[in-house]
Amino acid sequence: LQSVLKVVIHKSTSNPAHLPLVSVVAALSGALVLGYRQVDDSGHKDQSLRVITWNVLARPYTKYNSQQHRASAKLEDENQTKQRYTLAGEELVGRAADVVFLQECESDFFEPRWNLAASKLEEAYYTYRCNVGDSPGTAVLVKKTGQATCHAERPLCIGGTEETGGDSKVATLMQLMHGGKMLTAASIHFRGGPQADVPVSRRKHADLILDGLTPETEIVLGGDFNCNPGDQLDNLEVHPLFRDRLKRLPLQQDAKTGLSADMSREEILDYIYVSQGLEVLRSFATAKPRPPWAGNATKPAKVYGASDHVPVFAEIKWKTTATAREKETE
Repeated sequence: LQSVLKVVIHKSTSNPAHLPLVSVVAALSGALVLGYRQVDDSGHKDQSLRVITWNVLARPYTKYNSQQHRASAKLEDENQTKQRYTLAGEELVGRAADVVFLQECESDFFEPRWNLAASKLEEAYYTYRCNVGDSPGTAVLVKKTGQATCHAERPLCIGGTEETGGDSKVATLMQLMHGGKMLTAASIHFRGGPQADVPVSRRKHADLILDGLTPETEIVLGGDFNCNPGDQLDNLEVHPLFRDRLKRLPLQQDAKTGLSADMSREEILDYIYVSQGLEVLRSFATAKPRPPWAGNATKPAKVYGASDHVPVFAEIKWKTTATAREKETE
């Protein structure tokens, strides 16, 4: 159970009053599963749900991009981080999605000292974040006036261990109510890299997530998969979590969602998946990925954007009975 104790769960202090705790189950995946009670959201029955997934590039990982940010140290300059985090916060508030999935999300992202839009985020969203120690992790943000309501007191945190790829490779799962039905929202960051054991780590992470779900659980999952469409993604999508339960949402033609590790190539790394009981109304990458720092001479480099990834947006809704029947006859 040592892996359980490594996971730290954070929740916005502005959340509603704590729900009664029914049970606590500790799992070797490093997760805490808490009981919940029903929340009435019948007023949202016929509404669609807008979701965004985004890797916001945590400051600690800018040490790998010193040639691009050109700060005096390996990490980008503090002002560069503040500008990037503020740009990301402003974009999230402006897009006003009902549910947001964040990756490479550190605690400083929600601190006004580092993010001038932090107070706007706190005003607009309930924040559920899973991380190991001080390492960046993942988060699920639920809009306070949105089309989904929180159905649990705390998230389910899965991973963040060596077998899933390290501290930052953790998934945040939050139970929601939307349209009178239960829906699990999951933010995931899979391991990347050329090492031979990377597919094993990804499948192990998927194993642990699947173990944390009941057979009838409906899911919307977004995250940074660290792989392009092709053999690596195919290898992951044959896992029962994806093969039997989820479908990947399409993006617009020629869409790219992030950059390679050295920021030299545009790639498709970020995806949204939904259960068969949900249908997609629209899904797209919101911009073209580019390095967050500009120019070739200024030291430190001017900030050009929030991250080396772009937000991926989707609007989904529950299938109606008629829609489900049509699908069955196709």
